Amino acid sequence: VIPSTEVAPFVDSILRPGVENDFAEIVVGLDFAAFEAALAQHDRMVIACGMFVPNLKEIIAEIVGKSPRAKPVWIHSFSAGVDHLLTPEVKGSGAPVTNAKGCFSHSLAEYVLCGCMYF
Repeated sequence: VIPSTEVAPFVDSILRPGVENDFAEIVVGLDFAAFEAALAQHDRMVIACGMFVPNLKEIIAEIVGKSPRAKPVWIHSFSAGVDHLLTPEVKGSGAPVTNAKGCFSHSLAEYVLCGCMYF
């Protein structure tokens, strides 16, 4: 389950063309309707939250709260913070919520140093 606005680059980086994927179904969308059929077929889900998704908090809460069968086993945010995801539905799910803290540290430090050297 991937709430994201950038569908093709993300999915292409996970799935290799011509290789059948029989262990997971990757669903990308921006509302509950996009995920509803997949959530009814599976009993577990991993949610990976993209950055800059409008109404992300509401989308995640709806996916976790209204899922007929699938229960979240992990919720991951590509941004540094997760406070915006901690709705009552997410807190009650028992799934660990992780983030991408530090993954941009080196590139950001290089950017700052290059900016300092510019002047």
